[in-house]
Amino acid sequence: LIICDDFLGVPAASADRTGRTMIDEFKQGWHAGTLETVTTIDAIARRHGFELATDTDLSPYLELGRWRDRAVAQLVRLGKRVGLRTKYFQSLLGGDALQRCLRSGLVQYRFVVWRATA
Repeated sequence: LIICDDFLGVPAASADRTGRTMIDEFKQGWHAGTLETVTTIDAIARRHGFELATDTDLSPYLELGRWRDRAVAQLVRLGKRVGLRTKYFQSLLGGDALQRCLRSGLVQYRFVVWRATA
């Protein structure tokens, strides 16, 4: 089982209010039904006969804060002020929140591999 995706860096409940808001904006903007820590997913995988083989944090390799990301952040700030609610704006809001979550360590982009034990 291989998952290369965004994972919570810390349990959402342990994040401060600002952090929880960023996580919620990311999930809502990108229609992410769930977002969990590697530890939580590992516990589920173990119950189904898998063991953790590798867990690599790829977050340091991401290019965050590019000019386009900064432009989107400005658009999101403006959109929030004027009350934009379009689907396109929601995706921008989610992407901007993901950038902020990644920079703060609330979310990590990880490559995780589990092996079947049986």
